[in-house]
Amino acid sequence: VIAMFVPSLSYRLLIGRPFVVTMVGVLYLCFTWRKLRCKTVAWPVLIDLCIAVTASTWIHCSWFLWALPVAAFFLAREWRAAIRLIACILVGVVLGAILTGHPITFLMQTFFHILQSASADVLARRQLVTELRPMGIDPVLILLVGFLLGWRSLRGGWHRGVVDNPVFILAALGWVLGFQVTRFWLDWGAPALTAWIALEIKAELRRQTGVFMLRRLGIALVGGGVFFLAMTNDFSSRWTGNLTREYLDSSKADMKGWMPEPKGIFYSNDMAFFYQTFFKNPHGDWKYVVGFEPSMMPKDDWDIYMKIMWNDGAVEAFQPWVKKMRPIDRLVIEQSKSAKPDIPELEWYYAAKMIWIGRLPQNKTGDAATTGTLSTTNVPEPLKTSK
Repeated sequence: VIAMFVPSLSYRLLIGRPFVVTMVGVLYLCFTWRKLRCKTVAWPVLIDLCIAVTASTWIHCSWFLWALPVAAFFLAREWRAAIRLIACILVGVVLGAILTGHPITFLMQTFFHILQSASADVLARRQLVTELRPMGIDPVLILLVGFLLGWRSLRGGWHRGVVDNPVFILAALGWVLGFQVTRFWLDWGAPALTAWIALEIKAELRRQTGVFMLRRLGIALVGGGVFFLAMTNDFSSRWTGNLTREYLDSSKADMKGWMPEPKGIFYSNDMAFFYQTFFKNPHGDWKYVVGFEPSMMPKDDWDIYMKIMWNDGAVEAFQPWVKKMRPIDRLVIEQSKSAKPDIPELEWYYAAKMIWIGRLPQNKTGDAATTGTLSTTNVPEPLKTSK
């Protein structure tokens, strides 16, 4: 159902990023939470939850967000289950932190990192990474949930417990908080809603079909077929887009002199450039002005970065970085081959698809550069913003 109505959510599960570990843990919790409320301790479930939180903490690092399902359990007044869940989370967080090898540093760094990111001084949410931006309203989801609730009511199966439970409440919490930060919805609300929909469909199948009826098998085959078609099609080049991507490779002859020299800096306003270049050149002896998280940048570089983002990458906004550059540094601007950046202080080379590399004049001949005018007159001033 999710694959048909919200394909972006199902695709997110298949791109191999660490948040999948957390989403799997959320799904497991949503399908087994009733065993946490029993008077008899369900040790296998508790152990599995500890393992899930451990893996989530160690691999995804967003251990503090496990407070969301705890809040959902308390809002649903599932006191015994909430206390047991807290115990599992505490054990899992401690074990996950120990696995990093630096438990205290890890816990402090990840916690203060998210505080720093969330409190970043930005003028517009578009200056943040995609997952920290607010999400929009998806009417399809509202219609889907409304249809399922209406269908249950029409067949006489409505009761308060359909929505007054930790799974539905966690989905609602993630959806509401997603209007502030999308990640609340993507990593927590969406998996919970997926589980809730699956449980609703399961209840309807139990009512109308037996476990071993051919009708039930047919429904499963049709559903599986639709899911297969929805996930394997190349919508928006989601599976083939990387086939035409070009990466900077310091080992190639045509890149000689255009990668940063030892101890140099790659100046760029694009985190994607960092990921694509760092993992292609893991042993490169240079630094990146922006890497895993912009809020970790030095304050002056952060201010420049924010001004560039505010001005939608206007070349004038790069001028403070140009003035800071040394001969060993390089500036990267993403523009088409026909649009060489209008920064005449630098020599420019179109190194890869949509990637221009600029460097200070080398006073050499015979290189692959597209050399700009070296005059420093008539250079636009950096764009200014007002708060």
